Amino acid sequence: MLTLKRDEGFTLHEILFYLMDAHYMLKNYEKCIEYTNEAILLKEEENIDDDTMSEYYEQLFDAYMGLEKFQDALEAINQAITHDQASEYFNKKGNVLRELNNNEQAIVFYTIAIEMDQDAVYYSNRGNSYSELGKYSEALADMDKAIDLDPCSDFFCNRGIALYRLNKCEEALVQFDYCIEKDPECTLAFCYKGDSYCNLKKYDEAYREYDKAIELDPKRSTNWNNKGFCLNDQGRYQEAIELFDKAIECRPDIANSYCHKGYSLYKLGELEAAMEWYSKALEIKPNYPLALERVDELKRNKTVN
Repeated sequence: MLTLKRDEGFTLHEILFYLMDAHYMLKNYEKCIEYTNEAILLKEEENIDDDTMSEYYEQLFDAYMGLEKFQDALEAINQAITHDQASEYFNKKGNVLRELNNNEQAIVFYTIAIEMDQDAVYYSNRGNSYSELGKYSEALADMDKAIDLDPCSDFFCNRGIALYRLNKCEEALVQFDYCIEKDPECTLAFCYKGDSYCNLKKYDEAYREYDKAIELDPKRSTNWNNKGFCLNDQGRYQEAIELFDKAIECRPDIANSYCHKGYSLYKLGELEAAMEWYSKALEIKPNYPLALERVDELKRNKTVN
């Protein structure tokens, strides 16, 4: 717990700074936001516009990102940029735009950051956005540049993801192994190794990697979801349902686990139950293409029968 004595001579600005920083470190994001807004208001009341204003707005951004309040985070980083056009702020604006599924705009701001500072992280982030857009040659070029600048585990993992999305699973596995060699606890790499083996129909190897990912982070819904998807691929629908339930327990706000569970039930002939789970997916994510496709498939099946 933070304790400040009166005779230590801290100003109110310093106290607010320590409070917002301490709450952020403790992941008390709401309290961090409260104290940061108070600090910003105090600066405005005293007509002080110094370097710390941009830092306060960056702190707001980080806290909103922790709460996954991406629109609020975007507004905060825009304010930071008005006070200080630092490359890291443009990079962070790219990050939140990517979270808002606006990868085209994210690339614009990553590019601005790169023009200001040839940072490996900026190249990797831009590569991720290119990958999301299916622009894999651009993605791989950026990943290669990031690795040249700093051969850290995350960049090998990101390169592997781009190769996986290109359906170059054997090549992707090499990159994930490089990542794991550098960081044996990289959950993402183990999960994507599972996905790669699943695409190659090497199910035993896939389950081994998923189990490792789950062991490292049992609260990450994607680890359970993707193993369940692989079980579906093998026709092991009842087992898959148990894993989708685990995924939903971890993250009840993600539509694809509901949709995949619905598909398992559909394949088991439980059509009404399947429709119920597809509907839940669409409640979370209206116009979700996969769920709409599954609903059409189910309706066609009922019509034929």
